[in-house]
This record gives sequence, structure tokens and C-alpha cells, in this order.
Amino acid sequence: MKNWKRRWALFLAAALLLALSLTGCGGSGEGPALSVCVGGAPEELDPIYATETADQTVLVHLYENLMRKTGDGSGGTTVTNGAAKSVSTEENADGTVTWTFKLRKAEWSDGRAVRAGDFVFAWQRLADPANDSPSASLLSVVAGYDAVRETGDVSLLQVTAEDDSTLVVVLNGKFDWFLTEVCTAPATMPLRQDLLQEETAAADGETAEAAA
Repeated sequence: MKNWKRRWALFLAAALLLALSLTGCGGSGEGPALSVCVGGAPEELDPIYATETADQTVLVHLYENLMRKTGDGSGGTTVTNGAAKSVSTEENADGTVTWTFKLRKAEWSDGRAVRAGDFVFAWQRLADPANDSPSASLLSVVAGYDAVRETGDVSLLQVTAEDDSTLVVVLNGKFDWFLTEVCTAPATMPLRQDLLQEETAAADGETAEAAA
């Protein structure tokens, strides 16, 4: 299992370096060079398992989440728009709060558009108890989270793609730290379901060959 996780992490690193560009450029020509001092070699590059500072530093520079933390000029941090170009909220009669994120135009570097569904997949994967992520509780404020943890049915998580550029999240109530903590965390950054499925199939094939 540990070897499989390591292969998964290496795949994610390669996929990020070769297939991800959330800068909005995503066009032809050479991509920008990236030099980052992380203090140590990263050990885990799967976003839902990365807990070490070095690992998260790499992920923050490779992905872009809905929001981003930046310096406020006085030694502190503030939150600004990342992949989301706008955010709106609506309080519902049952006490829940609906957050709607409109995504800006961006492409993965293979030319495929970054879609709201990429966030839905990532958040469902994070909440799934089968994945046993140490960061899963980040989504405990999202409506349906407890039901997902009890049943394993990730479709119960109230995170949906209204269309390719509109992500809708329903929270159990008012949580001012949702934008600053959940929407900037490495564990909630978008993922390509098609690429992960391809790697899963390849890993399963290797396991079958080794067992033969």
C-alpha cells in the first residue's frame, strides 16, 4: 500500500509539472521557471495526504485554489481571489449558507479548461472516508459531510458544479474562516479525475502483473 501511495505521489508531481497551469496563460511556448526553497525534499505530493510544510509549499506553488493568501503589507496575511474571479453568499431559510464561486478562465497546460467539476471531484475525494485523509475535517462545515463519512456516498456532499465555471458550496451555517482556511488549503485544490483514473488503472495493471 505504501509503495502504491508513493507511485501515486510521483504521478501527481509529474502531472502537476507537465499538465497543470492555473495562471491563466496555458498557451504555447515555454512555461515559467519555478525556483522554490522548501527546506527539505517533499515526501507526499498527494494534496489530501500532504501535511508537512515542505510538501504543502510545493503544492501551493503548483496548484491554485479558489482563494489565495497574500501579504497585507504589515506583516500579516489577507485573502484575495485565486481561481475564483468572484464570490457571493446567500443565507438560506434553514440556516445554511450557499457560497457561489465564479471561476476565471484558466487552462491546464494540456489545453483543457479548468472546470468547477475539478473542484467537486477534489472535495469529494477529500471527504471520502475510504481515503482516510488527515485533512478531511476541513470540510466538516460543508452540508452533507457527516452523511458522507457515515455512508461513503460522496454525492451527498453539497458541493456541485452548476456549470463549468460555477462552483456552489452549501455550508451548515456561517463560518467566517471558510474562505481563509478551507478555500486556500492544499487539500481542497482542484484535481483532474481523468488523470487520476488513468494512474489508478495503470497501478492496478502493475499489481496484477506482479501477482501473476
